[in-house]
Amino acid sequence: MSLIQCPNCGKEIESTEKFCYYCGKGLQEQYVQTTSIADVKYTHDKSNKFLVVCSIISYIAAIIFIALGFHKMFVYSSGELLKKPVNAYVGGDAYNLIINANYATAYFALAIFCSIIGATFIISHLLIRARGE
Repeated sequence: MSLIQCPNCGKEIESTEKFCYYCGKGLQEQYVQTTSIADVKYTHDKSNKFLVVCSIISYIAAIIFIALGFHKMFVYSSGELLKKPVNAYVGGDAYNLIINANYATAYFALAIFCSIIGATFIISHLLIRARGE
């Protein structure tokens, strides 16, 4: 791709861009005439709100997965003494401990994944906000 200089600030940008990254000036008159600044700002605000909501949802999912993981680790009853079995799948406490540990590890991995997704949404939100100002 070729680089051109912005007519407003003089910095080098790609020739395919419609706006200068540095000063925000439109590079193609036809596009600038059909798009108003209010429309651009509205879509900018709407996308930022979407990113924040997605981030919050990701962190809530992470908290739920952490709670499920701890439930698998610490809530166990083998069903002895006429109690209803909780988190017991096979006969033998050691086997159930191994199974529950694997379930807990999977839930913790999902929580980490959701946290990373939430952080990605937050970073995207901050980058868009910094670029727009």
